[in-house]
Amino acid sequence: MRADEFFRANEYLFAEADVMKLETLAKETAKFGASTCILLAMRAQGQSQWRKRVFAALLLGELMRRTGTVAEGLIASLAADGDWKVRDAIARAIVILGKRDPEACLALTENLRRFPNPYVVRAGLEGLRELVMVLPEVVLPIGAEFSTHPSKIVRDAAANLIKKGRQHPSREISEFARRL
Repeated sequence: MRADEFFRANEYLFAEADVMKLETLAKETAKFGASTCILLAMRAQGQSQWRKRVFAALLLGELMRRTGTVAEGLIASLAADGDWKVRDAIARAIVILGKRDPEACLALTENLRRFPNPYVVRAGLEGLRELVMVLPEVVLPIGAEFSTHPSKIVRDAAANLIKKGRQHPSREISEFARRL
């Protein structure tokens, strides 16, 4: 099935579906394999309808969860989207990658943190949220580094990382996070 046929066949979903239905569609679509998913995400990412762009983010998240395949350029493009729903979906997708493959998530977020767009940097920091409990010695210094960033949304994401570190079960790590 071609990409435009796929979008035409599911047009009713993209016209009025909530994010949960789009998530279900992404899970079903991810079964088609990495190349099909990336092609569909590329097509959806350029659409004017926000639901299609959210679908692209959810599809990439599902692809990362299933196979570990990371399409960094698409992720960065969606993280810079003008609609907060799309940015939120891609941040959730990065969190999913962190649960599956912490090292791949660290590599991806390191690259995202280098972008000049604060929304992309924020997505990279949000993607580290779950890794605070697994790799606190790596993630907490990143949070401290970005706590003085010129953009408020980046500083807020860094503060969230540090707050999460304060909840770490290890007393030493939680005390370290409190001092940041």
